[in-house]
Amino acid sequence: NQWRVSDDFWDVWSTLYEQFKRLHDWTPYRGPGYWPDGDMLPLGNIRTMQADNWTRFTTNEQRTLLTTWCIARSPLIMGGHLPNNDAFTLSLLTNQEVIAVNQASANNRQLFRQNDAIAWTADVPASTAKYVALINASDDFNESTAAFASSVITRSTSGRATNIVVNIAGATKLYLVVTDGGDYYGWDHADWALARLMRSDGSSNRLGNLTWASATSGWNPPPKINTSIEGNALTINGTSYTYGIGTHAASVIEYDLPAGYTEFRALAGLDDEINATVPAAATNATIRFLVFTNTPARTIDVSFASLGLNEPVVVRDLWTQQDLGTFTNSFARPFASHASGLYKFTPVSALPKIGAPQNLRATVQSNQVALTWSAVAGAESYTVNRAIRSAGPFDTVATGVTGTNFTDLAVPNGNWFYSVIARQSGLASAPSPEASAFVETAWDTLDIGAVQQEGNTVLNEGTFQIGAAGSDIWNTGDAFRFAFTPMTGDATLIARVRQQSGNDPWEKAGVMFRESTNANSAHAFLLLAPSAVSFQYRATTGGGSSSSTNFPAVPTPYWLRLSRRGNQFTAHHSTNATDWIQLGPPLTLAMSAMALAGLAVTAHSSTTLGTAFFDQVSIRPDTSPIVSHTVGNGQLQLFWPATHTGWWLEAQTNFAGLGTNWLSIANSTVTNRIFAVTGATQGGMFFRLRHP
Repeated sequence: NQWRVSDDFWDVWSTLYEQFKRLHDWTPYRGPGYWPDGDMLPLGNIRTMQADNWTRFTTNEQRTLLTTWCIARSPLIMGGHLPNNDAFTLSLLTNQEVIAVNQASANNRQLFRQNDAIAWTADVPASTAKYVALINASDDFNESTAAFASSVITRSTSGRATNIVVNIAGATKLYLVVTDGGDYYGWDHADWALARLMRSDGSSNRLGNLTWASATSGWNPPPKINTSIEGNALTINGTSYTYGIGTHAASVIEYDLPAGYTEFRALAGLDDEINATVPAAATNATIRFLVFTNTPARTIDVSFASLGLNEPVVVRDLWTQQDLGTFTNSFARPFASHASGLYKFTPVSALPKIGAPQNLRATVQSNQVALTWSAVAGAESYTVNRAIRSAGPFDTVATGVTGTNFTDLAVPNGNWFYSVIARQSGLASAPSPEASAFVETAWDTLDIGAVQQEGNTVLNEGTFQIGAAGSDIWNTGDAFRFAFTPMTGDATLIARVRQQSGNDPWEKAGVMFRESTNANSAHAFLLLAPSAVSFQYRATTGGGSSSSTNFPAVPTPYWLRLSRRGNQFTAHHSTNATDWIQLGPPLTLAMSAMALAGLAVTAHSSTTLGTAFFDQVSIRPDTSPIVSHTVGNGQLQLFWPATHTGWWLEAQTNFAGLGTNWLSIANSTVTNRIFAVTGATQGGMFFRLRHP
C-alpha cells in the first residue's frame, strides 16, 4: 500500500523543501507494506512537448531529491521520458548503492533538523551499520564571510555586470558563487568574464588556466572555460570577451590558489545568449555574485553516539561509491545550498576481515618487473597496482591474479612503486607494503650544442645527477645536457627536481620532448629555475624560442609533468604529485611521432657548471584503453579491457564540448561492461574512460 503525502510535486525547490517535513511527519506510519509516497521523480526530460523540457532542479537538488526519497523509502516512480534520457539522469537512476537504501533499509527516521541542516538515518539489514543522509535545505551561502557580494543584477541593471576586485593575499582557496536574485533559477546564465589572478608586479594568470578543485552549475553542468554555459562566446551587454568562465545559478566553483597572487579580478554579469533563443525570459533572469576565500558551504556534523555507535566508523560515500576513511566520534561535511550526501557508516568491528599480502618483492629484468608475495589465507585472487611515487595514486595493472607472482611487461623507464591487494568474495584487503623497482633501459645522455665544458650524467638507484654547462636553451640554438630515451606517439613525462645548484637565476632543469639532438631542434620544455617555473618551446626547427607561461619561483623539491597527445603538449607542476596545476594552455607543435623524451639541464652560463638532481622519474606511453560497443534490441553495450576495471566510464552528448562536459556513469568502476538504452531521439553519444 502507498499513498500520496502532498498535491502534485514538480521541479521547484519550494515544493521539495515542503516534502522534508511531510516525509518526517509520516514516519510513524512507514513500514513493510505501507509506504508514504512523496510523488513522482521530476527528473530528466519531463515536458516532452515543450521547448523548456528538462527538469528545473539543479544537479545538487536532483541528488537531494533522490537522497531524500531513498532514505525515507518513498516509492521511486520516474516522471521523465526514459528513451530521451541523458547521462547524468541515468547516473542518478542506476546507482545501485543509493537505490539499495530505498529498497532494503529499516527504521528510517529524521535524526535532527537544525536551522534547515537535516540529518536522516536508517538501519542496514543484518548489520550494525547505518545509512545516513545529510541535507543543507537552506537557501543561504553565509554571506557574512564573503570577500565580495554583489547586489542583484537583472536585464535592466546598467551594464548588466559588476566589476570585482578581491584581495587574496595569503589565501589558499577561492570560491566563486552565483546564486539567484529572487525569482528562482530560470535563465540565470552567468559569466565570470576576464577572470584572472594578479601578482603584485602587475602580471596576471587567467583563472581558466588552473584546474578547479570542484565545480557545479545549476544547468548544463559543469561550468565552461572561455565560453558561456551554452558554449557561445562570453557576451555581456553586447560586448564579447575572449576568456572567463560561463555558468548558471546556482553555481559554486572552487579553486586551490597557488602562492604568489594578491588579487582576483573579473567582470561578472548576465550573459546575452538567452535573448536570441528565449526573448520572453529576458525579464526573468536575476543573479548575484559572491566571492569567498573560505568555504561558503554549511558544515553538517553528526555524532556517532546519536546513532548508537560507540567505536570508530568507516564511512562510504554512496553517490561516488568511494570509501572516505575511518572516523572517530563524529563525521562532518560541508554542503552548498540545497546540496546533500548519502553515506554508509560501518563500525570497524563489523568490517569483514581479509589480510593484506606481505613480503612483496620486485625484481627488474630489462624492461620487465617480476613480483612475488606471500599467500593470504582465504584469498581468491589478487590485484596488482603500480604508481610513480610512494603512496600513489595507483593504477591497476592486473586483476584476477590467482597465484602469488606476476610479471609486469614492457614497463616504461622510471622509478615505480608496486602494491598488491587480496580479494575474497568481493571483499578487498588493505594494500600490501610497497616494493619499488627502477627501470633504466635505453637512456642516452650527451651535450647538445656549443657547450664550453663537458657535462656529465650519473644514474644511481633511480636518481639522476646531471651536470651541465651551456649558455641557455633559448633563441635559435641550445646548449645544454640531455638525458633521454626515444618515445613514439603519445606519452607523459614526469620527474621531481629534488635539488638544483642555482648558480644563476635562469639555470634551468626540467622535462623535455625534443624532435632531435640538433641544437636548433623543435621542442617543448617545462622547466624549474631559481626565478620561476616556465613552459618554453621552439615551434619549428631553426625558429626562435618562446615562453608560454611563467609561474613564480618555488622551492625544491618540486614536480614537473609534461604530456604529449598528438601534436598537443600540456604542462603541469605540483608540490606533491597529487595536486597538479596546469601551466598555461596546451601548446600545438608540429613534432614528428618519434621524439626524444627526457631531462634537460643548462647552466645559463659560459663559465660555471650547473647541477640538478632528479628522482621519481617516469616516461609513460599513453595506454588509454579502447571502449568498444555493440548495438542490438534497443540497447547499446559498451565494454573495455578487464585490466581497466576500476576506471570511470564517462559520457556526454555535446561533441563541441568534448573537453569539459563529461558525466560519470554510476557503477562503471565495478565492471568492464555497461548497457545503455538507445532510441530514435537519443542523438549522438560520446564515451570515454577516465582513471579515478
